[in-house]
Amino acid sequence: MASKTRRSDFLRFTVVVIFVAAFAVGVNAEENPIVGTWELTSVWRKGEQKGKHIVSMNPDLTGTVKDLEVGWTSKLRNVKSEGGAVSFSFFYGETEEYEIGFRGTLVDDQIKGRFTIAGKHAVVIGAPLSAAEAEAASAQQASARRSVFDCYEARSFTSSEGNTLPYRLFVPRDYNPDKQYPIVLFHHGGGGAGSDNRRNLESACVREWILPEVQAKNPCFIVAPQFPDKETFRSRSTESATEFMNVIFRTMHEILDSLETEFSIDKSREYVTGLSFGGECVWMSIVERPDRFAAAVPICATDGIIGMAAAERATKFAQLPVWIFHGNADDTVPVDSSRKTVKALRDTGGNPKYTEYPGVDHYSWDRAYRDPGLIEWLFAQSQSQSPR
Repeated sequence: MASKTRRSDFLRFTVVVIFVAAFAVGVNAEENPIVGTWELTSVWRKGEQKGKHIVSMNPDLTGTVKDLEVGWTSKLRNVKSEGGAVSFSFFYGETEEYEIGFRGTLVDDQIKGRFTIAGKHAVVIGAPLSAAEAEAASAQQASARRSVFDCYEARSFTSSEGNTLPYRLFVPRDYNPDKQYPIVLFHHGGGGAGSDNRRNLESACVREWILPEVQAKNPCFIVAPQFPDKETFRSRSTESATEFMNVIFRTMHEILDSLETEFSIDKSREYVTGLSFGGECVWMSIVERPDRFAAAVPICATDGIIGMAAAERATKFAQLPVWIFHGNADDTVPVDSSRKTVKALRDTGGNPKYTEYPGVDHYSWDRAYRDPGLIEWLFAQSQSQSPR
C-alpha cells in the first residue's frame, strides 16, 4: 500500500513538472514575439491534470518558471530555437531532482508540444523512474498563450473631480480606426479591489473574451477599472460609501468618454457586466448614465450600497435589455436578491432574461461568461435611438 501511495504521489508530481516546462517555451531572441509573460494549459493522457504556472521570458534569453501552487521558481536551461521550433529544459523545484525537457512549435501566438523527463534526474522518493512510468507521465498535449496581463494595457485616469482610478484596456487585435467597435465595461468582484491594476482582471469575461476564436466573431474593446480596497469602503457609513461609489462611477464614465474620443467606439453598442460586488456595480453604472448602455449582465449581484430599491430600478430600466445570472446554492449572495430584481422588472413590463443554475454556489460567473448564448445575445444588442 505504501508503494502505491508513492507511485500516486510521483505521478502527480511529474504532471506538475511537465506542465511547468510546457509553459516556459520560447525565450530565444530579442525579436521573438513570445518574449513576455505567459500562461500555460496542459492536457494529459487522461485529460485530468492541470497546474498553475507563470513564465517570464526576457529579451536577453533569461527566463523563469514560477509554480503558483507550491511557490518555487526555476530558471530556463538549454534554450534553442530555429524558425518556429523551440526546445529547452529546466529543473523541477528547489531540490532540482528532475530535469524536464520540452520540444514544441510556435504557430500564430500559440505554443504546442510535448514534455519528457531527463533520465538521470528521474528519481522521486528515492526510487528510480522506469521508462514505462516516464511515458505514462508525459504530457500528451501542452500549449501556452500570452498572459492576460500582456493583453491588456495598464492605464490610470484622473477625473474632472480629481479622482484617480487604475484600469486595464484591451484593444482588439488589428484594430482599424475606420471601423466601429463595441466596448464592454467589466466590473470585478470584491476580491479584485485594490490598487495593483492586476486583480481586477478576473473571470472568463476578461480572460477568454479576448481569445482569437471569440474576437474573430465579436471584436470588441474591454475596459476593466479597479475599485479601491474593501477597507476604504468599510471605513465609511452606508450613505457615504454610496456617495463615494458615485464619484467612482462618474470617473468610470469619463474613462468611457475619453475612450470614445481616442478610439472608434460604436456608441450604440456599449455594454456593462460584473460579478458579485461588480454585479451591483452594473446597476450603479446604469443609474449614473441611464442612456449609455445597450445591455447589461449582472451576475450574482449584491445590493448593499446601491441606494435604490429593486422596484425603483425596475421602473427606471424595465426596457433595458438585461440578462441576470445566479446560482441557487449561493450562500454568499442569496439568490433571492436576483429573483426579487427579476420579478420587479417583469412586474413593470420588462422582459429580462434570467438564468438560475441549480446547485451552483457563488462562483457562477465563469459558467455564465462561457455560455455561447450570452455572448451571441450581448453583441446583438444595440440602442434603437440615435447614437449619443
